[in-house]
Amino acid sequence: MSTEADDKKPEHMAQLAWLDRLKPPPGWRTDRAVLSTYSAHLSVVAASLLALEGQDADDDASAPGTRVGLGRALSRLRGRVHVIVQAGRVTSGASKPSPIVALLDRFLIECPWDESAGSGGQSWHAKFALVRQVPVDDTHQRGTSRWVFLMGSRNLTKDVSWDLGLHLCAEASDQDVPAGHERKAVAGIPSLLESLVAEPFLKDALTAWQAHQPELRSRRWSIPAGLDVKKLAMGPFGESGTAFPRIPKEARRVIAVAPFVDAATAAKIAKSGADKCERILVSTAAQFAKFTEKNWQRLGGLTCHVLPETRYGNEPDGEEEELIGLDQVGLHAKFLLASQGREHTLWLGSPNLTQRAWERNAECYVQVDLERRQSGKEVLTGIDAFLSMTSPYEPPSSEAVEEDAEQSSVEKCRTQVVQALSHACQLEEQVRTFLEASALVDVTWPKDLQVSWAPLSAKDMQPLVLTRRRSEWPGEQALHTRSNLLRFTLKLGDESTSWVQSVTWHPPLGADRDIEALRTYMGPTQSLAWLADVLQGKRVSEGGGRWDDDGSDEDDKPSDRRRASGRSSKTDLPTLEQMLRYWFSGSGSAEEIEHILAVWQRQGQVTTAGKSDDTNQEDVAHLQALSRAWPVIKKAPRVTAR
Repeated sequence: MSTEADDKKPEHMAQLAWLDRLKPPPGWRTDRAVLSTYSAHLSVVAASLLALEGQDADDDASAPGTRVGLGRALSRLRGRVHVIVQAGRVTSGASKPSPIVALLDRFLIECPWDESAGSGGQSWHAKFALVRQVPVDDTHQRGTSRWVFLMGSRNLTKDVSWDLGLHLCAEASDQDVPAGHERKAVAGIPSLLESLVAEPFLKDALTAWQAHQPELRSRRWSIPAGLDVKKLAMGPFGESGTAFPRIPKEARRVIAVAPFVDAATAAKIAKSGADKCERILVSTAAQFAKFTEKNWQRLGGLTCHVLPETRYGNEPDGEEEELIGLDQVGLHAKFLLASQGREHTLWLGSPNLTQRAWERNAECYVQVDLERRQSGKEVLTGIDAFLSMTSPYEPPSSEAVEEDAEQSSVEKCRTQVVQALSHACQLEEQVRTFLEASALVDVTWPKDLQVSWAPLSAKDMQPLVLTRRRSEWPGEQALHTRSNLLRFTLKLGDESTSWVQSVTWHPPLGADRDIEALRTYMGPTQSLAWLADVLQGKRVSEGGGRWDDDGSDEDDKPSDRRRASGRSSKTDLPTLEQMLRYWFSGSGSAEEIEHILAVWQRQGQVTTAGKSDDTNQEDVAHLQALSRAWPVIKKAPRVTAR
């Protein structure tokens, strides 16, 4: 006879939203941040910037942020936030993404490493975020800062698969440390920053971080009770056999989880721990299907488990989202747990259970000792709950199973194209724009390979002739649509793939492109809403609707509903009195106001929509009047509080 206690299943760990961890708390703002990922979706990069600037909606965690909010984030965080990603691993999703994503080229840094299969290939695969936050008003708190560190296996994509990560904060003072936490040094975090600054392709972009290195080395991190961070490291970790975690010989239980596993690494786990150790390997059926009969003979001490088949949460008609059970979510977590009595050691981070991950890739992982109390107990209970959803995998009874090649043909071609484009450039000659990629002609391509390309703002793709050094884009590209980011598609037989890659302009795009892109995206109405938010001290901007709504219907005509909802009323317009109060208070920054007004100082600057819209023309005139008044206002003395 079963009891209620017998039927009770272990509870899962608390789920933390990545974007919520990036968002500064009230009274703080992001000073600098570096985010590292293997792959990225442009919309998630934009959402990360909105979170870092505190511009996502407070009352709705699913809200994507507004047009004015993204404008503020792009302007304030430029030069302060960088997103590191493997070259060729960015995607845009929509065939024609919102034009404003062109400005994300100021934030993305692509790692140029060659991902080819074989012993020479390596990828930038580390997943973490390091954020420095400072007070919004540092008049009385100059020099104060708090730090946030996130790491795990989460990419900056829309994937909702199982992940396991670590979130740490270095608070500004002992009074800010949550109850049940201890402040301890984590030497690996300053070392991680030092390795980033020293990396050749990152050195120039991250130079400003050097000034913060002494501060970071002195900080202590808030560690929840039951956890003890023993080691935090970033690779490539070096020679074969020297980097993989050392599982204690006394371990009685070993749990290894990763979506990608090779037979050699699985064999290490099969031999780990004590003689009667329970060894569980959780991966995907697709990975296990690649093991040969000879591989399985080496895995005799291992119990292999898989999750149920992944399900997607959208109804066919797209109108309603179906709730997905936790046991039907895909696998992306990567961790290793070794237990012996009361001692538990957990390794988690970005490396898969492959030789490539532990020897050649850029990876980041942490070693944490766990105790069965408070947060440590929660982690162990959550892992047990995760295991309860898995089921044993039965190896096929047939003789040898053919092991797939490390890279498919289409993936091999994709990697070659990405490498050939790594030194390409975009240029303009006599009002004609070209993509110049000399390295394309140095490769022997399959006869049926088709590659196409397009600017981010274009609807249709243009064939990329791989035997030519130059490809011309038909038609002129307006300044505000230009971007270092280009879209590519590749087809080989029945297989295809697509990605976004950085191909820099020669000469480089200047500040005039950024200003023109923001001016076109915001328009005069939303610029006034932005200015009003700044003058009123509004933390989260609500103007302009969703940031990714381009305001067009299927016929590419402006959406009357969006324009009506975004238009300022007469009472909402920022006034000279508000500008005077803002300046005299001495508490606000003039930089953001000048940034908004700068593009509206000249007469005749009216957006395309404004040409047929009287209200927009009135808004332009209002902006120009404020632009003329602002230099006069700044001549007045400011009042500073003491």
